[in-house]
Amino acid sequence: MVVTAQKRTSTVQDTPISITALTGNEIQSRGFTDFTALAESVPGISMKTSGPGQTEFELRGLTSSGGNSPTVGFYLDDTPLSAPANAQNGKVVIDPNLYDLNRVEVLRGPQGTLCGAGSMGGTIKVVTNAPDPSAFDVSSQLILSGTDGGGFNHAENGMINLPFGGGNLALRIVGSFDHQSGWIDRIVTAAPDFPLETNGNMTRGNVLAAPVAADHKRVNSEDLSGVRAALLWKPTDRLSVTPTFFSQKITQDGLSDFDSDPGTLASYQPFDIPEPYTDRFDLGTLNVQYHFDAADVASQTSYWTRDSEVRQDGSEELQQVLSAALQPFGCPFPLPFYTNEPCGLGPTTPTPFEDDRSSQITEELNPWFLSLLSVLATALERCAAVRGLTLRFQFFDEYRERGHLWQRTRAECDPFTRLGPFRERRLHARTVHCEQRAARGCAANGLAVQDVPKWTSAASLAYSHPITHGLDFTARFDSTYTASRTQVTNALQTLPNYSLSSLRVGVDGSGWTATVFASNVFDKVAWLSYAYQINVGIPTFRRVSMAPPRTVGVEFTYRLDH
Repeated sequence: MVVTAQKRTSTVQDTPISITALTGNEIQSRGFTDFTALAESVPGISMKTSGPGQTEFELRGLTSSGGNSPTVGFYLDDTPLSAPANAQNGKVVIDPNLYDLNRVEVLRGPQGTLCGAGSMGGTIKVVTNAPDPSAFDVSSQLILSGTDGGGFNHAENGMINLPFGGGNLALRIVGSFDHQSGWIDRIVTAAPDFPLETNGNMTRGNVLAAPVAADHKRVNSEDLSGVRAALLWKPTDRLSVTPTFFSQKITQDGLSDFDSDPGTLASYQPFDIPEPYTDRFDLGTLNVQYHFDAADVASQTSYWTRDSEVRQDGSEELQQVLSAALQPFGCPFPLPFYTNEPCGLGPTTPTPFEDDRSSQITEELNPWFLSLLSVLATALERCAAVRGLTLRFQFFDEYRERGHLWQRTRAECDPFTRLGPFRERRLHARTVHCEQRAARGCAANGLAVQDVPKWTSAASLAYSHPITHGLDFTARFDSTYTASRTQVTNALQTLPNYSLSSLRVGVDGSGWTATVFASNVFDKVAWLSYAYQINVGIPTFRRVSMAPPRTVGVEFTYRLDH
């Protein structure tokens, strides 16, 4: 498989780093429709998630909890997508639609010298299919399914590739729409009967016994719409220019979280306060490449914006905090929720919300030949002190928008170094300590690393057999396992282990496929993460993000047979 993990074209076998790569055909054959499901199939990736577009990935056991920078870089083609630094739910990245991808590369770190300071744990790179000026092409996909405890799901994807200009131009357009029914209910108790806490304000009241005023069914339904367009212009065999535009929007009526107490697939509220979520992402890029006889030059200019907004009821959190504070002033302990009682709080108005707006301009220039001799000389000088080591060198120069940053990469030299004039000349050296212990989910002092399971595994079994000429029977079974891990809410908590399995059976014809599938076959309630939106950092209960329940459906794909 061809990859670009080291800023140049090579194969997985020839790339001297730890890498996992999935082709676009493999992604489709395994039925991955969102990036969270794909990440679960790659051993070594851990994550904190609160739902679509609210996932933070971690590699090598390097958690970003408590820091201002992520530890895993996320790239869409050659554009780095920096996570918001101060978002309450973590260093979350976009959740791109996975249709018409060329491949996904997972590079285990440290990748800082190639991919920037936010890639100490590793880098995830999503590579889309480029326009093809040699042939007309079209493809489509239709997915229809139903979710236990939810409803009807449907997804429609399409691609068209249009060559013109005598083989010098090509336009590729991809459109997607995906509706996933929810399975989480939002239950509002009847006033004034929301139960107060017990056990010194440490145990949640029995919300199951409270009368219900409103039961909003399946509030975490999701709608995703997106479009991607790329234009390739090749005036000569040496020069190519590719502008690209990508836009995607995700909306939810409610969050994909349920309350750990009582543990039913529902969230309980004393007041009827909706909790919608929206995530809008727009990206424009311009890629220019020129091939010299001795080297290649590539420029990638990008501008993207992202606006992510989440709202969450904070009534119980406010009541928890103020109960002890107002007790000396004669108020009851714990405080009542309703204003018709002494010291009653009433709903949190306006509803707590977080609006994370990000925008970024990047310019990356890779002139490999300009400083090859000086880079080689520097690398030889610094690696000479390393005894008994066979040296292999890679050279990568980079220009960013605020100055020149010349990065020199040495594949087998440690510590990793970075030199440059970047407003000042400086030398950085860093070494990864206890990497093997961290990768197993263990800290140096014996405590578990937050958010990192000790073990993850993935197994798959695929079978194909010809039925008639041009028609094959296919079957595939996949299973993943994630061990328990710790996570901090109001205190250090433990998430239980879980396993998820999927089954796909179908027929593969000439340019088309028809598949029957079941995901989460055994209908496991998989606790993925404690939610990190705005509220609920209290001891009485936690919000839990979970994998979708068992989903059964059919999938049809078509591609023009050349």
